Amino acid sequence: MVLELFEITEKEKAILTADRTVIPAGGNVTLTCDVKCSADIEYDWFRQSSPKNKSTGRVISISDGGIYTCRGYIKGTNSLIAESEPVIILETVSNRIDVKLQHSWSQIFTGDTITLRCEIQGGEGKVWKYEWTAPNTNSPPTSSEYRISRVSVSHSGDYRCRGSSDYLLTGWSDAFRLTVSYKPKAKLRADNTAVPGGSVTLTCSVNPSSSGWKFFWCRDEKSSEALTTQDAVFHSNGQISVSQEGLYRCRGGRGNPVYYTEDSQEVHINKTGLCQTTVTLQPAWPTLYSGEMITLSCEIQGGDTEWEYEWRTANSYIQSNQSKLINVSASPFGFEYYECRGRSKSTQHQLTEWSECSFNFDNITWHYKPRPVLTVSPSWLSPGASVTLNCEVEHPSAGWSFYWYKAVPDLSEKSSSYELLPDGSGTAQDSYIIHGQTHTAGYVCRAGRGDPEYHTDHSQPKFVWSADVHSAASLTVSPDRVQHFTSDSVSLTCEGNFTEWRVRKFSEKGFFSHCCDCQKLSGSSYEIHSLQEGVTVYWCESGSGEFSNAVNITVRETLGFGSKIGSFIVPFVIGLVSGIILVMLLLCCCRKIKDLCCNSLTQSQSTNQNSAAQQKANNDENDVYTSLLPDDFPVYETVRFSGNAGGGGPTDEHRNVTSTLELKVIDEKTEFRKWRNDDPDGSSDYDEVNLETDSGTSQDH
Repeated sequence: MVLELFEITEKEKAILTADRTVIPAGGNVTLTCDVKCSADIEYDWFRQSSPKNKSTGRVISISDGGIYTCRGYIKGTNSLIAESEPVIILETVSNRIDVKLQHSWSQIFTGDTITLRCEIQGGEGKVWKYEWTAPNTNSPPTSSEYRISRVSVSHSGDYRCRGSSDYLLTGWSDAFRLTVSYKPKAKLRADNTAVPGGSVTLTCSVNPSSSGWKFFWCRDEKSSEALTTQDAVFHSNGQISVSQEGLYRCRGGRGNPVYYTEDSQEVHINKTGLCQTTVTLQPAWPTLYSGEMITLSCEIQGGDTEWEYEWRTANSYIQSNQSKLINVSASPFGFEYYECRGRSKSTQHQLTEWSECSFNFDNITWHYKPRPVLTVSPSWLSPGASVTLNCEVEHPSAGWSFYWYKAVPDLSEKSSSYELLPDGSGTAQDSYIIHGQTHTAGYVCRAGRGDPEYHTDHSQPKFVWSADVHSAASLTVSPDRVQHFTSDSVSLTCEGNFTEWRVRKFSEKGFFSHCCDCQKLSGSSYEIHSLQEGVTVYWCESGSGEFSNAVNITVRETLGFGSKIGSFIVPFVIGLVSGIILVMLLLCCCRKIKDLCCNSLTQSQSTNQNSAAQQKANNDENDVYTSLLPDDFPVYETVRFSGNAGGGGPTDEHRNVTSTLELKVIDEKTEFRKWRNDDPDGSSDYDEVNLETDSGTSQDH
């Protein structure tokens, strides 16, 4: 076939467009070929230069990825007008894709080397090109592996990948969250710092602890050579036994190549004998909290001498008659060593050496002042049930006592005061049981230890709610239903013999707060105009410390017609139905006028019959409206409008024609059904009233 090629200008080139360039899984893409030419045009379609479709239409729908082109020629001839530029269409496949960490440990530290791998299930046999999204990078790899050497904290974040092969494209994987922690420092402890002719056990540890760590030991400040079995006895739990004096330090390592922690602090082991003067911590807790008051004791071995004591740190000097240094404020910052020595009371010139076995704060695990976590069970009261409180301190250790309080509303302070519960002071158990509780109440706990006693912060208040209304204080909701919608307004009324009230709320996300969105009306009534989606518990608190019953309110997103404010459907339906009634009345009037002119004689003879038929039509002409906006949920049921038209001519005087409009709102979509004509011979003047698009296809709105 020889094609006669016309001279093509810029305006006569075929323009190929696609409504999207990626075919969704199970979907399709629409291609449109436009040729600006006044003649009738036929089109050829090509995929990878092979004929795809011989069609006279300029629009096709495709479900396969590839390179597509089109060309147009004058209908009935072989005169080629133009050929389009190629368009690449990708096809989405449903293969599962995952990002996995190729590493032996779940916890990653700065300086580590890691590899993330993108795995496509069912993609074997294809050559894939990979695409990554990652934090803090502008040039991610295109291979299946994402390798990061010497990771930093800035590499923390979400990693995703997807693959493409030829014209196939996977979806994005779920996010893999990478967390990078700062490089840890090893901690070294000694059970004794003097070697009395035997050995001393040293313990090296890494916090946070995990399996896989090996420990490396060095002696003396300038030496970097690791200790061998000739220098120490090695144990399997990060411990060694040494008998030589010197400065010892350690570090942890794992992996291949080995990743090392920071070196520990140095510990001085003295072989000259037991320390004559020693500083010890009382009580010997392994964990201290910032601000906690501790006691240091200066112990001098041997002799019956009465001593006065001197204390020093890097920044201070203290002279005392007591061997104990009481109420030292503990802090992880600013302390190195506490040292002491003794001065003879009888002979002021007799002094001991400064304590070589000094107390080192580096050997203590530090935490900031804790806030315990209180849990309450059950959350909602049932008749006869007891309430159990549990108070948990982070980093638990021995020596804690627990205090239990009842939260009492204090409107003047916009908060609550705490009243100690019966027998709730300094219990050894971390749980407390309340019997006979019948109304809504709030509870708080805290813990303490030591002498003088160090107290944690108070826990956040936790509540046990009761739905039972009592005479002292009550809460009512209008409208009185459990389920509401974001477009609703809700009124809350606090009732009781009090003049001051406030409304509190607790959301399903765990947030306890004042009801800031409650607008006060008159007296003790409040109104909420903008409800948030979710489940929230509301209750009232009075100025005298009373709690009302609690109300659980569920709020759902308002469904609407093309919009999130659902009330738009009401005027729309009213207008639609009114317009249809008007059209029917006009059609009926026109038909009756026509029949009156052509069949006046026959009509006069059949007046009685038509009157009876018209009376029947009037009886049948009832508008049936099913509930459009139910109170409980905005899924609108069918709305039907029925109308009857009686004929006026001699051939149809006994006919009734019934047409019905159906409007349905299902799953947030409105479906318009066409008029249904019940006329048996289909001759009604209004039997095909449709809501359709220009292309003739009914659509949902």
